[in-house]
Amino acid sequence: MSQKPKIYSAKTTRRLQILSGCYQQLSNWPRVLAQISLSRLHFRSGSITISSKNGVNLCVPNREAAWWPAVEVLACDAYRIRSISWPSPDKHRQVLDIGAHLGSFTCTLAALLPGATFTCVEPSALTSKWLMNNLERNHLTGRATVLCAAVTDVDGPIDFWEDEEVSGQNSTIMGTKHRKTEVEGLRIDSLFAKLDNPPDIVKLDCEGGEYAAILGGSVELWKKTTHLFLEYHPVEGHGFPELVSRLEQFGLSLVWHEPDLFVPGLGMAYFVRS
Repeated sequence: MSQKPKIYSAKTTRRLQILSGCYQQLSNWPRVLAQISLSRLHFRSGSITISSKNGVNLCVPNREAAWWPAVEVLACDAYRIRSISWPSPDKHRQVLDIGAHLGSFTCTLAALLPGATFTCVEPSALTSKWLMNNLERNHLTGRATVLCAAVTDVDGPIDFWEDEEVSGQNSTIMGTKHRKTEVEGLRIDSLFAKLDNPPDIVKLDCEGGEYAAILGGSVELWKKTTHLFLEYHPVEGHGFPELVSRLEQFGLSLVWHEPDLFVPGLGMAYFVRS
C-alpha cells in the first residue's frame, strides 16, 4: 500500500473517532459537530460550548486550534483518563497541569477526583482569561489556581510565539505565522518551588518545553509524582527515547505510547511510578 492511501485511511479513522467520541461523551454533540463543521467552512465567529455527559462544561473560541484540544480530551479521551481506576477519588492529590490551555484536562480530571487540587500553568495572558472562565464555569475556583508562565530552561522574561486566538499550538519555540510576545519563563525546579506540595499527578503539554522540563529536572524533584501524562513535540536535536530514559531515572515507567500518525516527533504517552 502506498503512503497516500495510508494517510487517507488514518484521516478517515480519526474523523470517525471524533464523531463517535462526540456522540458517546458529549451531551450537546449535535450542536458541537454542527459548529465544528461550520468552523471548517470558515464560519468562525463567536464561541463554542462543549459539554460532556459527566458534567464538564467548556466555552472555547470558535477556532480549530482552540476547540480541537478540548474535543480531544472531552470527546476522544486523548489522555485515557477515563480508563484509569483511581483509588480513593476523594483523597487529596496535588495536580500540576503544565500547558493548561482552556482547562480541558483539569476540568475533566477534577470531575473524577473531587479531592484533588490543581495548579494550572498557562503562558498566554489571553488564553489564561478563557481558562479562568472555564474554571469558574466548572465550580473550580476554590480548587484550582492559575500561574501565567511558560516552562523552559531559564527563569525570567522569554520570547513566546502565539498563533491564532487562544491556539493550543502557542510555543516558546519559534514557528511560522506566529506573533512574538514576551512571557515569564520558569525552570521546572523554580515551578515546583512555587507549589505548596510536590505534585502527585503531572500533565505536561507545553509545545516543546517538555524537553527542558524533563531533562532539566532532578530525580529529587519528581519523587512524589505517581502519574505523568505527556504530549511531546518535534524539537530539533531531541527525541522521545531520551524522555523515556530520563523518566525511568525518576522511577516513572512507560505504560502506553501513541505516536502521531501524521507528524514525526509528535505523540502522547503515560507514565506511572513503578
